[in-house]
Amino acid sequence: MRSAAPVYSHDDRAAQRHGSGVFHVTIDWSTGSVLQVTVKKSTGYASLDGAAVRALQQWQFRPASWRSLDIPVHFKMATSHQDYYEKVRKAQQQQRQL
Repeated sequence: MRSAAPVYSHDDRAAQRHGSGVFHVTIDWSTGSVLQVTVKKSTGYASLDGAAVRALQQWQFRPASWRSLDIPVHFKMATSHQDYYEKVRKAQQQQRQL
């Protein structure tokens, strides 16, 4: 099996969009290629849903292993922007003191 992670765009991260969705994947039995991806449960954002669909369309499964399955996808901010900017500010202050 080969998988691809969804791209968490700069715009989505900057807007602090996050969410979890479930996507139904239909697979070609003979080749293992993805035939279709549909949104079963939205992340709440069309842009995140689109990123998940584009990533899942790139997946490749072992032939004759699956006909279809539901795959959960999660988008989560690693740190909040406020935490990030606070860390940057502290690092800049430390540099000035050197």
